[in-house]
Amino acid sequence: MKRFATIIVLLTMATLSMKAQSEDNVFFLCTPGKMTYKAPDETKTSGASKAAKAIGTILEAGAGQSTQKTHHPEFAEAISKAIAGGINRARRFTVIDGGISQEDLDAHVPALYYDGTITSITTTRRLRNEKDKEGKTHVHTEYMAGVTATFDLKDIYTGQVIKTANVNSGAYTEGWFGSEEKALSHVINQMQTQIAKEFDLVFPLHANILEVKEVKGKKIKTLYIDLGTSDGIDVGLYLLVERVQIIGGKKAQKEIGRLRVQEILGEEISQCKVTHGGDKIKDALDEGATLRITTQNVSGWFGN
Repeated sequence: MKRFATIIVLLTMATLSMKAQSEDNVFFLCTPGKMTYKAPDETKTSGASKAAKAIGTILEAGAGQSTQKTHHPEFAEAISKAIAGGINRARRFTVIDGGISQEDLDAHVPALYYDGTITSITTTRRLRNEKDKEGKTHVHTEYMAGVTATFDLKDIYTGQVIKTANVNSGAYTEGWFGSEEKALSHVINQMQTQIAKEFDLVFPLHANILEVKEVKGKKIKTLYIDLGTSDGIDVGLYLLVERVQIIGGKKAQKEIGRLRVQEILGEEISQCKVTHGGDKIKDALDEGATLRITTQNVSGWFGN
């Protein structure tokens, strides 16, 4: 139970020493470690570029535009908090600032920590010339922010790395703002959202069908599952339904349908509409087949 720009988040998984990827919904406590800001390596910058930066030269970026990039190490703490906030928004994670209690450690509750490096925090200033209807030229100053970071999620008991996340905010056309603060704030908010989505994708919730509510013809229209308020789910959440088979001694999973949460009815029960594959789901239930049902971010960002 949970206790309380285009952003690209690439996750690399290792084998878990706990049951994070089992059919059980294991919920994790997670504590922040050290996120170190690593200043850009100026030794790799050409002499001409150093001189341009030193005198604040504005580099030409195209017709009617010019840009200048600035590094912002003073925002490292805000980026660290954004990473913690993103993890905490994932359904199966609760971030504990200040460390996991000794009582929880003695009880060997599923617990993790993370640490890593912030490799870049920048804003790009753009001077954009625009002519009005009378032919007068107006200069607009706009800003776009960028952040790159990497962090490892680790088993607190063994130190084993179970996830490596690389966060990279790329350029996007809607990303220009009237101040550096607004540009950075936008990137930070986007980072939290995308980290949460990717964690939810890699660590999905598993559900079971409690009861079929409505059948029309040979198709199931609505049913009940055993996820609810205690699992942090929302109306509109999609779930993937797969049929599990053993073929040649190997487990095979094939998608047969999808569900959408219509109404949350309690701590461990919700009503779902079958949006796809109602006939195949009915056949599988009639045959007593094993089903795997997991939450999916099918209506939003999928990541890589």
